Amino acid sequence: MPLLKRGVPVEISHIENLSYPKTLDGVKVLLMTYSNMKPLDPEAHTYLAQWIKKGGHLIYCATDADPFQTVSEWWNTGDKHYAAPSDHLFAQMGIEAGAVEGTYRYGKGDVRILRHDPKEFVMQEGGDSLLLEAVKDAYGPIEEKNHFVLDRDAYKLVAVVDEGVSDAPYRLEGCFIDLYDADLPVYTELSVQPGTQRFLYDVSKAPKAPAILAAASRAYDIQKGKRSFSYVCKSPVETVNVTRILLPSKPVKVLVNGIAGDFAWDEGSHTCLLRHDNQPDGVTVEIEW
Repeated sequence: MPLLKRGVPVEISHIENLSYPKTLDGVKVLLMTYSNMKPLDPEAHTYLAQWIKKGGHLIYCATDADPFQTVSEWWNTGDKHYAAPSDHLFAQMGIEAGAVEGTYRYGKGDVRILRHDPKEFVMQEGGDSLLLEAVKDAYGPIEEKNHFVLDRDAYKLVAVVDEGVSDAPYRLEGCFIDLYDADLPVYTELSVQPGTQRFLYDVSKAPKAPAILAAASRAYDIQKGKRSFSYVCKSPVETVNVTRILLPSKPVKVLVNGIAGDFAWDEGSHTCLLRHDNQPDGVTVEIEW
């Protein structure tokens, strides 16, 4: 959470997947804890040690003092006599059991041990400073911001976090369809406030007209003429279909099952907003311009 609240993207690597060689491909810094949750087997530590030796940076955050350390498990039964599973991991790299807080080199990488329960980093304001210092030491400079923006072709997802580095909204200019709004409105300017998200369609990246850009249905039998466009759409009964269609120019005729349809034209985006009742057997839409 301290990283996410500063607009730093993070991802999860499952310890159970470490036997798969590519699990840690591209991972430079790994945050890890055994507070409450414990490893199912010792093999994962072999893979972690190999990754660190090749240049990985592990930040281990735990006091190793919770009661689950002492349950009868693989690290303290048979030929293993470790007080905590982390001691078994550290032993793979020549680090003494119960190692104190500090940085320990191993091969081309290192282990940074923080003797703090992870919850301490979020229990009070500024409590995450030690963790952030460790991350920056291992990774290098990071860009702190209060938002995330993800683009996939014409789709844009924007999320602005609360409790972030600022309370400023994220502002956009262009031509966007708001996909989180059932009315599919078009905006040329948007301000995304902290604690909110917007899922948008960037009309400037749309395919060549005519084309359906967003709809509450699935379209079949799409036909394109020089001055016409038609399709059959199917969706559950007793629901309303709202469709935004990119067209070369304003329609002169819109028919829904042969009857004049209810539509609105937006000149700025060159899109037609069409509403009609859905039918699972299909509704035929015919447009001319």
